[in-house]
Amino acid sequence: MKKITTICLFAGCLFLTKIIRAQNTDYLHCGSSEKYKELSEKHPEILVQDDQMRVWISNYIQAHPPTDHQTRSSAPLYIIPIVFHIIHDYGAENISDAQILDEVRILNEDYSNTNSDTAAVIPQFKPIVADCQIQFKLAQLDFNGNCTNGIERIATFETNIGDDESKLHQWNRSEYLNVWVVKQMAKGLAGYAYFPSATTGGSFPIDGVIILSSYIGSIGTSSPMTSRALTHEIGHYFSLEHPWGNTNSPGVACGDDGVADTPVTKGWTTCVLNGCVCDTVHHIIENVQNYMEYSYCSKMFTAGQKQMMQATLNSSVSDRNNLWAPATLANTGVLNTPVMCKPHADFHANNYFVCDGVAITFTDNSWGAPVANRIWHFQNGTPSTSTSASPVVNFNPGWHQVILVVSNAAGTDSLARDGYVFVSTSYPDFAGIQSESFENTQKVQMYWNTVNHFNYGGSWSQVNTYGHSGTSCMEMNNYTNAWGAVDDLISPAYDLSLVSGASLSYWHSEASRSIDTSQIKDVLKVYSSTNCGQTWSLRQTLSGIALCNAGLSGNPYIASDPNLWTQSTISLPASLMAPNVRFKFEFTSGGTNQSNNLFLDDVNITGVMGIEENMLADLNISLQPNPAKDETIVNYSLRRDGTVSIGICDLLGKEITVLKNQPQSSGSHSLTINRQALGLSPGMYFVRFVSGENKVSRKLIFTN
Repeated sequence: MKKITTICLFAGCLFLTKIIRAQNTDYLHCGSSEKYKELSEKHPEILVQDDQMRVWISNYIQAHPPTDHQTRSSAPLYIIPIVFHIIHDYGAENISDAQILDEVRILNEDYSNTNSDTAAVIPQFKPIVADCQIQFKLAQLDFNGNCTNGIERIATFETNIGDDESKLHQWNRSEYLNVWVVKQMAKGLAGYAYFPSATTGGSFPIDGVIILSSYIGSIGTSSPMTSRALTHEIGHYFSLEHPWGNTNSPGVACGDDGVADTPVTKGWTTCVLNGCVCDTVHHIIENVQNYMEYSYCSKMFTAGQKQMMQATLNSSVSDRNNLWAPATLANTGVLNTPVMCKPHADFHANNYFVCDGVAITFTDNSWGAPVANRIWHFQNGTPSTSTSASPVVNFNPGWHQVILVVSNAAGTDSLARDGYVFVSTSYPDFAGIQSESFENTQKVQMYWNTVNHFNYGGSWSQVNTYGHSGTSCMEMNNYTNAWGAVDDLISPAYDLSLVSGASLSYWHSEASRSIDTSQIKDVLKVYSSTNCGQTWSLRQTLSGIALCNAGLSGNPYIASDPNLWTQSTISLPASLMAPNVRFKFEFTSGGTNQSNNLFLDDVNITGVMGIEENMLADLNISLQPNPAKDETIVNYSLRRDGTVSIGICDLLGKEITVLKNQPQSSGSHSLTINRQALGLSPGMYFVRFVSGENKVSRKLIFTN
């Protein structure tokens, strides 16, 4: 029987005495109970471990009578080293150090009963508001003994997933309370943490708290209303349940959390301060202002909750008793005088794929310490160097390296990213209807671009031993890829301005490693762009068995059977009948337990050609050899008589020389280009063909 401590002094329960805020459907809930239920269904032994833990806590509390719960000694009794892992994709979820420091302040006020709003606790509960004598300090030494400010930043797609797999780079849980901050979580959750009894086994989820960036602190992306979410989740980490019990369903049934001085309650999603619905006989007011409630007006822990948390901190289950041990405090440096660490170099661009002439803005995202000095290096960029925190740079066409070097009095760090940005020429690579079989290795290397986001696992590459219609195709090496890894295969630029009724088709083949179709989570999306990839429009999505069409394969899949290929066709809108169109095949991996390799072949663009186009017959132009050392032969054909201009341009599209500008008859023609005779250095150029309103460019590479 729960001890009754807060008797309503009025004639009956007051349900609407003071409603601070309306139903909080606009705020997200804790997922601890839900995740615990899912885990215990897979591992029933957790329920036994939890029962044993509860018995141990009860015995500990009986053996250690409570001290004055509202006063504290001159120093905190329990100092907990804490580390924040900011999981981000360079968006607003990459919250500032100031927002994290604000959260640490809130935690320490809440757990010490020094929060300013404790004065607003209603009279019935003021006598049992507890100073839990727990203090959190950002780590100053990492798990290797290196200098840290207790905040690390990890750029990854996982910020959009927000589950146990997103708990990256855990620091030793026996010495650090790990907190992962993410952009998104499924099922409308704001965060969750497992009870200590649920994380004792090596195969169980990683220990700590995962929470949304918009629920950290009271500034930046968060707000005062959501600032107590981490206080709540750490309560679970210290064994506290919701006041109505271990469910995620407040308001359904009266329940108990096993703490003597928190009244039985259904739980509250409104701030009804004198609410009482479970014991109307004795008129027991419920603890709506408890940090473990859903009322969003939380202001207190009770003395009983303090006892339970301190009992947990003296238990060896999940190493809670080692968190505050003297050796731990020494190893994590939390008692040391703070020192300056060196920064960790990091940066991002506002776009990595742009048209020639479009500037790219870079942002210094270095972390770990203030940056005193920085220097950027931009390959083929204008400017080529910069000391700005957000430089704006123009590049020549092609892929380019970017380097950032940062330093302060404590040291220097640098980050180099090869082929980080791509600038497309203003001229298309090909025109009209197209057929790409990936048989020509030089053509694939010159015109097809691949992007491995965050450098995870496998990537797109050409294979030359099998395919749908020939002996080559493109492979997405996905057998050992990380869950959620994203890889792009980007087509050349096509001039489709003279095509009507166009369609894009391609053949694909992929196997699965899972017989459970619900576990087949690979996704292939096809996008189009008319502005050199600065923005993309989704045209098709394939997933599940529609993508994994080749059945089950426990070994790395090889698409050598032509019968295990499927064709997909996309009708292209009139808006894509434009002079500079690219397509992107974006693959997202479902993870190593389910996924296998994907193959792509025979990417074709079909449609009806306009009559004006035929001046340069199908635009059937070839340069052989290409790349060439000194000389290449240009072959082309015309369907009807007309004036043709042929010139050579540099990477910026500036014409270097005119090779031919004269009327020509229909039929086949050829032209020899000699590098030395034209005074050209080794490098990449464009051969430009102009006939009337038609313009076509072909890349030409001269080697040493």
